[in-house]
Amino acid sequence: MRGRFPAALFGVFLSLVPQPAHAAAAEQLTRWSTSAQFDRGTPAHVSTGGGTLRLAKPVVASDHEYGFWTSPWVATGFGAKTLVPSWNVATPSGTWVRVSVRVKRGSTVGSWDTMATWASGTSTKLRTSHSSQPDDLSSVNVDTLQGRGGTFDRWQVRITLNRTKGSTATPAVRSVSGVAAKY
Repeated sequence: MRGRFPAALFGVFLSLVPQPAHAAAAEQLTRWSTSAQFDRGTPAHVSTGGGTLRLAKPVVASDHEYGFWTSPWVATGFGAKTLVPSWNVATPSGTWVRVSVRVKRGSTVGSWDTMATWASGTSTKLRTSHSSQPDDLSSVNVDTLQGRGGTFDRWQVRITLNRTKGSTATPAVRSVSGVAAKY
């Protein structure tokens, strides 16, 4: 009995001590990886099936064909300073993707910044990060979009699916995500 009394009293004491408020979130992860989630975005010349984005009646350019998917705007719930996009994509020979992001501060919308050109191999396209690109609201530093002149409160990602002209191969986008952070 003697050992239990102090423990019980300590529990009562802790319940009376004010607890610190939980800190606001410093990061926010948003991910699209199912057909239902991809359907919330805006497709252009791509289709969704089995939780995967694929080219469907792509636009024909001079040397390649393409289509893209744009996420809905994502509200951060805090003033974000950085955004790191991520993707899971299979790119058969002759295909590649380009990943772009943009941010919004209040009613001001920034321009699209290309984060990467990516392919599984290097026979069609070299994997490339697109640094700098300073513009109105953001700039790119290797794989991180950084807010310029303040924080941002919303973001979007766009993934462009590409293939060489005349090919029937298509990239298969399994997931697209982004982490916005206060730091």
